[in-house]
Formats: sequence, C-alpha cells, structure tokens
Amino acid sequence: MGTIIIENTRMCIVFPGQGSQFVGMGKDLFLKYKNYVDEANECLGYDVQKLCLQDPDKVLSQTQFTQPALYLINALSYLNHKESQESLPAYFLGHSLGEYNALQAAGVFDFSTGLRLVQKRGKLFGSLKEGGMLAVLGNVENKLNSLLSGSIEIANYNSHEQLILSGNKLELKNLEKILTEEKIKSIPLNVSGAFHSNFMLPAAQEFEIFLRGFTFNVPQVPVLSNVSNEPYTIDNTANHLIKQITNTVLWRDQISKVLNEGIEDFIEIGPGKVLTNIIKTIKLRHNSISPDSIKSKINLGSYSFINRYNLKKAYVVGGMYKGISSSAVVIRSSRAGLLSFYGTGGVELAEVEKEIQYIKSSLNSTDCFGVNFLSNPMNPETEMALAKLCIKENVKVIEASAFGSISIALVYYRLKGLSYNNSKIVISNRIMAKVSHPDIARIFLSPPPSNYVDTLFKKGLITNEEAEISKHISMADEITLEADSGGHTDQKSGFVLVPDIIRMRNELVQEHKYDYPIHIGAAGGLGTPEAIASAFMLGADYVLTGSINQCTIEAGTSDLVKDLLSKISINDTAIAPAGDMFEFGAKVQVMKKGSLFSSRANRLYDLYKQFGDLDLIDSVEIKNLELNYFKRSLKEIWNEVEDYLKIAKPDQLVKLKTNPKSKLAYIFKWYFFQSTRFALAGDNSNKLDFQVQCGPALGAFNCWVKGSNLEDWRMRHIDVIGIRLMTEAEDIFQKRYNTIINQ
Repeated sequence: MGTIIIENTRMCIVFPGQGSQFVGMGKDLFLKYKNYVDEANECLGYDVQKLCLQDPDKVLSQTQFTQPALYLINALSYLNHKESQESLPAYFLGHSLGEYNALQAAGVFDFSTGLRLVQKRGKLFGSLKEGGMLAVLGNVENKLNSLLSGSIEIANYNSHEQLILSGNKLELKNLEKILTEEKIKSIPLNVSGAFHSNFMLPAAQEFEIFLRGFTFNVPQVPVLSNVSNEPYTIDNTANHLIKQITNTVLWRDQISKVLNEGIEDFIEIGPGKVLTNIIKTIKLRHNSISPDSIKSKINLGSYSFINRYNLKKAYVVGGMYKGISSSAVVIRSSRAGLLSFYGTGGVELAEVEKEIQYIKSSLNSTDCFGVNFLSNPMNPETEMALAKLCIKENVKVIEASAFGSISIALVYYRLKGLSYNNSKIVISNRIMAKVSHPDIARIFLSPPPSNYVDTLFKKGLITNEEAEISKHISMADEITLEADSGGHTDQKSGFVLVPDIIRMRNELVQEHKYDYPIHIGAAGGLGTPEAIASAFMLGADYVLTGSINQCTIEAGTSDLVKDLLSKISINDTAIAPAGDMFEFGAKVQVMKKGSLFSSRANRLYDLYKQFGDLDLIDSVEIKNLELNYFKRSLKEIWNEVEDYLKIAKPDQLVKLKTNPKSKLAYIFKWYFFQSTRFALAGDNSNKLDFQVQCGPALGAFNCWVKGSNLEDWRMRHIDVIGIRLMTEAEDIFQKRYNTIINQ
C-alpha cells in the first residue's frame, strides 16, 4: 500500500526569498538530487552547484543569479523534507521569490517551469538599476507614514518591527538621514533596484508577455498571495505573479491570517532562518492581543468590490471634469491598486480617445481604470459617441455622473458584450453611478428600460442575446452616494443616504434575483481617516474622494489653484449655480477663499430668474456686469456665443433668437465657462473669477496634514494620500473596535 497523505491542519510550510542566500548553501543536496541539478544547469547555462558552494566569480549576490539559485535550493530542501513526512501542510507560503517555491510545492507548476519563470524574473529584476531599498526597524509604522514622500513606497510589511522601503536612491538616502534624526534605525539593502514598487513596472510589463506561454494547475494545497493575502487559483495565478513585482509584500498579514485559523507550527524550508525569526515576532504580537478582540488587521471595504476591479484598497478616485482627473492621476492610482476615472467632462472626444490610449499603454492589462461619463441630455449624440468610444477602447467601467434618468447611450454601453457562460451571466461593461437622490438610485438598481433595449435591438446595435440578458441585470454594478461634495451637490447627509440606499439595494437584489453583488459607496466630505472610517461603519463597500485629489501633483489644474486650495479651511467653500445646468437651478460647491466667483455667479442667477430678458435689466446693472464681471460688452459676448453655436449647435441658435430667456442664459453661462478656463490656466489677472469646484473635505484634509510633509501640495501624490487615508482609517477602525469589545 502506498503512503497515505493527510493534511496537517496545524502546520504551515514557508519558503524564504532573496536575502537568505549564502555561499555554501545546499551542500548536502546536490549529490542527492543530481537529476534536478543537471536539469537546472541545462536550463540556466552555468554550473549552479559551483555558484552556490564556491561562488568563484562573486556573483551569487547579483539578482539574476541569486533568484534561480535560491529557487533551486528551496526546491531541493522541500524534496528532502517531504521524504520524512506523511502529511501535507495546511498552507504553503513564500516570501517574494519564495512564493514560486510555494506554488511549485502545491503543484501549480513543475520544477522546470518554476525555474524558467524565476530565471526570467531574476534577469528582469537585475536589469533595472534605478532605485534602491531600505529596511526600517522598530514599531514605527505610524511615524514612518508621516515621513514618506516622493517616489518612496512600502515594499514589504515583514512584521510590525520591520518594514522595507523602495524608491529613488537619493530620496532614500535623504530619508535615512531624517530617520537617524528621529532615532529610527534603518539599513540600506544591497539590491539592484526598487523591488515591489512602481519602479518595477517595466519588468512587470515584460513578465506579463512572458507568462502568456504558460498554463497553470489548481493548487493542491492553499497558497496565499503576497499581494492580496487571498488564495491562488488557476484563474488568478498569472495576475498575482505579475502584480507581485510592483506591489507590496503583505507578509505579516499572511502570517496573521494563518495564525487566526489556529495554525501555530511553521517550518521554514530553505537556507537560513530569516522567516523563522520574523514569524516569532509576529506571533508574539499576535498572542499579546486578547482572543476576544479583532482577529486580524482590518482591511476596510468589500472584498468582492476589491476583487472585481483587482484593487489593493476599496478606494476610488472620482473623475473631475476638464481632465483635472488627468491621465497622470489615473496611471499613478491604478498602478497603486486604486480605481480611478479620467475626467472627460468638457474634453473633446478626440482628446479623450488619445488620453485613454495613453493610459492603456502605460498600465498592465491587470490594472483597472475607467472614465467619467457625464450626463448630457441636451446632446444625446455626444453621450452615444462617448459610449461607442469606451466600447471600442475596451474601457471596462464608467462613472455615470449627474444623471436624472437613464439615457440610451448608458444602456448601449451596459448591454454590449453581455453573454452566458454555463448559464451564468458574464458582464463586460460595468457602471458606477454617482447619485444623491433615492429615486435616481432606484432606476440604476433596476434593469435597463425595455423601450431603450428594443430601440437598440431594432437598430442592430445589440444582439438578441444581449437584449434577453438585459432583463436579468441592473443598470449599475456600483452606486456611489454623493453627500456634501464638491461640484454638483444636493447637500445630502451621508448618515441618511448610505443606510437608506443599502436597504433599497437589498430589497431590489432580492426582487430581481441578481446573481452578482451590487456595491454601495460613499462620497462627499471624505478628507480625513476618521471620515473614511465612519463611512465604512455606516456600511459602505468602498469610498470615493474628489475635492482632495485636485490638490495633488498629478491633478490637471494650475499650480496657482493648487496653491489656493492647499490653504483653505472647512469654512472656505460656498454654494453657487452650476454652469452646465444653469437653467435648471442645479448647484455646485466651490472654493470661496480668494475668489469672488460664488457671489458673482449667484448674482447672475438672481438676475436670470428675476428678468429673463436682457432688455429688461437696467443700464446701471448692465454696466456693472460688463465692467466687473465680464470685462467686455454683453454684445461682444453674444457675438462670441453666436459664432460658437453656428458651428456646434445651429438648431439651438435658431431657437435662441426667438427665446430671450434662453439667450440670456447662454450669455450668463459664458461667465461660468471663462471662470473655469481662468482657473485651469492659472490666469493670475483673473484670479478673482476663478471657479474651483471644491467641498469642505479639502479643508479638513489640509488640517489633518498640517505640520507633516503633505502640508505642501508639491509632496501630495495621488496614490500616497489615498493609501495613507485608508491605512489610518483602518487603524482607527481597529482601535475603536477593540476599545468597544474590551469594555
């Protein structure tokens, strides 16, 4: 009878990564497993035994040699260990490179395949000479977060007492001096590059292409991903291996997760005891926490939301108009594992297409991004053109904003690509709807309007299958509830909106029997970790920020605007008419400090409501408008508007000539257009007329970062502030949770 293999549910095997190697490693293994050694020599093209035992050319510490050699020794060590065992572990875990050994041990690929993968990975890592790494010791994470800036990222959360940083060598050297002044111990690492950071993006992109030639098996024993702390599957293996190159290694979270499952025994397979020592410190901290307290570090937000968009955090960067949410914002956010939307409002379609293509060329295929899709009821053909562009460019998610009803363009985007896979609906195009009214939330939580579906089918724009499936899906996959936000606002309270719409969502999911989750997000007023933590406490699946992001390095607005925004407080915003929906009385929230826009815009709207005809406004008022508001005659403005409409909207121009109220609206809206243009351009001569849409959240954010390196907007990177807000919100949530349950 063969050996009976059982699973040891209280044991975990771990494999070390780069840094564990030493000359002389594996000396008892080479002769015993000669066939594997010969296979390695043939694959690598050099004598790996001589490299490991003698290192005559002093290259073992070079990444392109270290990684294959360490993979070999780890693999042979596991073969040797397995001979004396009759049980499989509950988990295989590997630290960075060691994860390849964990996957090989779990049967995801064979020894030879793993060696080829690691050889390529080592060459790619070794080819990137930019950047370095720095180990930081001690329980100083919160203090460290306040000191990070520029390109520096946390590459490894090894334990609570050891973090590894990656980034620009000069910035790391400067940080090392600051850490010394703060009495924080740090050690530069002898590595060729800034591993597990955005510096590695070129390597990740090339590795993604390389992986296309491989297939993988189902793990026979669970292996947790360094990147997500979730189990590897046959479907996500390639994706996790790609993201591991640029993303943070969550080692301490992996060990904590295993400890929380009651697994206490860890066996390190490979040279040295680096991981054994790290795990000891994690276990000491873990065991010092009351078993009745929270079991593991909180990661706020819905896992299904994070998984749907392949994210690191349940955090979304909203799309700000005129490209303020620029391609730079989107690229940096997406690389960091945050969902972000390019701001298409007011941007010509040709420019939108160019920016989408640039974003796609700058990201991995696994990085997710979207575009903002602004309601334009006066020009439905513009909406349809944007929908067709998003479909053509394979934009997988759009942010539907300012919609009072469903448009046919939204339905078209939503339905294209719908299909069945083994009776399960496959959704190709997803919609995140930003709403502030329950009635609007309801229509997005309902199936697409049948009249639009019929129209699209009759025009041949959708297939019969797509039309049929439309009866079984909601219009939106995510509903973002806008409370007191910058830009268009109803000034609703998130404390009222979020619980109410969650209940509505639950009822409609049950009523329509949707077989996928619909997530509810919170937006508006989120400028501090405390505010974000409270949104999740209300039940939000994710959070979305807006105002705070236009005061970052990557935002597509002027430095002058950023200077003004970085100094506002929570009292420095005001409500003004919305230029794009001026006639309907819609409102936006704008920066008040340093600008007269809000008072002037409100005055224009009052005149519009009171008179409705330019000829009825008295001459004194007209003179004031021309001198102080427009700085030119109203006749000149009308001529400019008329020239524009002749080309862009000739039908509308005909109507205006017989409708004095609409004509007045167009003249006044000229001021709104110019005020935005002045701000984006940083036109100092028109500084008092800047229109900058912004809520009090930015004032709260400025207060939160006062005295830190983020006080200066020139140190605010879009991903840095997002990750820091979420990380501190998680800490706040966890501490308060522990306080409550331990009372």
